[in-house]
Amino acid sequence: MAKIAVTRLLALGLLMSTTDVRAAGPTLLFAQPPCSHASGFCLKFRDSDPLSVVRSYGFTLPAAGRAQVIFDGTMQCENQAFSMGTNFGVVDLISQIVPTATEAVSHTGSSGGRVALRLESGGNFSTSLNLHSMRTIAYTSGGPKTVYFRLARLRMDAGTVCYVHSAAFSVTFVPN
Repeated sequence: MAKIAVTRLLALGLLMSTTDVRAAGPTLLFAQPPCSHASGFCLKFRDSDPLSVVRSYGFTLPAAGRAQVIFDGTMQCENQAFSMGTNFGVVDLISQIVPTATEAVSHTGSSGGRVALRLESGGNFSTSLNLHSMRTIAYTSGGPKTVYFRLARLRMDAGTVCYVHSAAFSVTFVPN
């Protein structure tokens, strides 16, 4: 049954694979609801704030297998500095889905990404970004697992601020 479902997803272009996928058990789906806070955003960070884990997600696997982990969310950044002229605020961040909260973020690694913005000053202008990221992780055993979406700062000029909205993970798992 799982092979038929995967074949249908391949035919529809919803799953990209060049290998034959055979599952010993059913394909499992895990989903996290988007973060919601009274403030309207999940996370706010300024140029000087510590920056690390945006969101984590824990789930329990029944056996060894492969998990396709997807992170979705958006980020809005603005330059709140009120300097005149051509002074633009730079926001340069890298992101990655990682299997531990302390793993270093690499924009060149699996699921890695980089966003670099130049924002007009004055606080009346903002830019929104899609933070979508996907990574396949092979697990050698079942049990509790946790994944993390992390951001690392390469550069954030004084006066810049970013807000993360609707951050959520989903996981598709196929046992070996």
